[in-house]
Amino acid sequence: MFCSNCGAEVSEKAVVCVKCGVSLKNEFVQPVQQTVRLAIAGLAISLLGLIEIILITAGIFASIK
Repeated sequence: MFCSNCGAEVSEKAVVCVKCGVSLKNEFVQPVQQTVRLAIAGLAISLLGLIEIILITAGIFASIK
């Protein structure tokens, strides 16, 4: 892994860059937060699609009676 501030190679377990001292913790937080946001968005879209299917099905059965 490389430091985003100075480009020095750092250990995967490092918390700060040994060359420039910048914190490396934030480099891992952002991708995880983005993944969580995408997962929530995907779940919301799936739920909306399911609700739409239920409403369409209910409308079809209501029109048959």
